[in-house]
Amino acid sequence: PLAAFNQLFPPTASRLYEKGNINELQANYEAVTRWSFTIAIFPFGVMCVYSHQILSLFGTGFEDGSIVLITFAVAQLLNGLAGPSGNLLTMTNHQYMNMINQWALGILNVVLNYIFINSFGIIGAALATAGVLSLINFIRVIEVWYTESFFPYSHSFWKPLAAGLSATVAVALFSQIYTGLLYLVLGCLIGSIIFISLLYLFGIEEQDKAIIEGLSDR
Repeated sequence: PLAAFNQLFPPTASRLYEKGNINELQANYEAVTRWSFTIAIFPFGVMCVYSHQILSLFGTGFEDGSIVLITFAVAQLLNGLAGPSGNLLTMTNHQYMNMINQWALGILNVVLNYIFINSFGIIGAALATAGVLSLINFIRVIEVWYTESFFPYSHSFWKPLAAGLSATVAVALFSQIYTGLLYLVLGCLIGSIIFISLLYLFGIEEQDKAIIEGLSDR
């Protein structure tokens, strides 16, 4: 989800920053971060609950990689939670800082993969890559806060978090009763309905409505 939003955010961020609309830029940064986290959290829960069943679709023996799948799912959830921090650095004239982040990500990933694969095998590869990705994302959020005083989190994050956890618990309980590919699809469908329904009941943020209306007008 973050990759999709990153196609829209950079030009918007650049325009707002150039015009000095700092408050609006902060609002967009927070909204995009919350949206990417919202879309990522339920698939993350599904991958954790159904990791064995999902990997079994590729053949016998793939289920042993469930820990690898969960590790990468955690990394991608944290990636969504970091929001478009990297792009925001670039759009606010901190492109060299972002370039250093990318170089650090690549070099550290290679080094840790070499060390961890020798020690832990394929799980080590997952731990190294996921760990480096999570670390870089955390650093980007701190850099944006330090350089521009933008912070992407607010109390509104409780809504997708509560909805995602509730839907994941429901799917986990369902998976304990029913097993098989058909019930995997059914469980995901039930979980999705619960997730979307809870988000609707919790209410859509006025900030989100304003941004969506602005995009619709455009």
